[in-house]
Amino acid sequence: KHYLHLRAKVVFVQRRYRALTAARTQALICVQSSSRGLKVRREIQHRHLAA
Repeated sequence: KHYLHLRAKVVFVQRRYRALTAARTQALICVQSSSRGLKVRREIQHRHLAA
């Protein structure tokens, strides 16, 4: 009984940690993709003005 209680706590902590890690990863991907998109749009605009 003690083991099951302890295991439930450990699983809860692991689940929260993994969810937090996944959320951080998704946030980084979102920031990175938006910055890359901005860079590409600027590059396209410069090429368009140069033509």
